[in-house]
Amino acid sequence: MIEQIKQELNDFIYPDDDTETLQLMRGKSVSTVGNISAPDLLEYLTSNKKIAAIHACANDDSHKLQNQCRGLLIAIQSGFSIDLSKSGNSSTLNGFIPDVISEVQAGEIVQKATVVNYPFAGVTMQQLRLAKEKTNATVISDNWIGQRFIKLIVSGVVAESFKPIVTKSNDIYENEPVGRTALISKSGVHVIDISNLSNPGAPTELTIEIGAPNTFTVELI
Repeated sequence: MIEQIKQELNDFIYPDDDTETLQLMRGKSVSTVGNISAPDLLEYLTSNKKIAAIHACANDDSHKLQNQCRGLLIAIQSGFSIDLSKSGNSSTLNGFIPDVISEVQAGEIVQKATVVNYPFAGVTMQQLRLAKEKTNATVISDNWIGQRFIKLIVSGVVAESFKPIVTKSNDIYENEPVGRTALISKSGVHVIDISNLSNPGAPTELTIEIGAPNTFTVELI
């Protein structure tokens, strides 16, 4: 997701303010044309009294849309859907729809096949800040020797819940995520369990990044 956010920030202009950017990004929708179901096609064709025209077209050897109309009938009778994301199917639809019903009705059918997604609806402030390389990481210890817990003291109002990221680096591991981090939703003292962390490549450096704009202090306990 971080790479997707980075690409989005590169492709479009967003405000400098992270809160505004996050709100706009979460609300961004992307529409893609997908499948038209057989019932939807049949509903439009019958309600506009065009199903007979489709049958006539399918039986008319001289009609330029005969094959398309035959394909349409097969799809309807078999209950198949037509995937308009495929260029061939889209071309077929554009070929027979204007010939049998109005462009407005054709547009309504395409709308039926349109899927609206919100690809960044779940983006967090932490992910946005990481994508913008706005880190507030600090080294907990440059020579960790086995303490079991990290005490994290967060100051200020926590505007959005976050999960601190603790990493270790030594001659074997480089920035390897560690720790059992709980979701932090308020300021104050929080404890991160690193009791299962081994230290095969001493000296080990532990670093923490909270991903929120809050100030904080840490110590090993």
